Amino acid sequence: MEQAIGWIAVIWVAFISVLFLLPQTTPVSDSNGIIWANVNYASIVVVGMMVLLTIWWLTSQRKVFKGAVFQGDEATLERIEAEVERESIYHEPGVTAPANRPQ
Repeated sequence: MEQAIGWIAVIWVAFISVLFLLPQTTPVSDSNGIIWANVNYASIVVVGMMVLLTIWWLTSQRKVFKGAVFQGDEATLERIEAEVERESIYHEPGVTAPANRPQ
């Protein structure tokens, strides 16, 4: 079920992103050419930023980024999560933590 919700969310974001890039009024052009007052500049900005970011990544960041940094072993992370859970003020009455997690 979670995977279906994830795919629905991805499809929705893709759809709404395209929708926001469409012109807000029509017509965008007439017999004399483009009516610049009717153009949605968001698509121009998105394409421009993608070009600039791609150039930036190709020229410098591709060589710098090494990936995620490992922060500790499994036992340490479980201990930290248990501590945070114990100190949390957001406990609902009657709701218990799973049996495999220390309280």
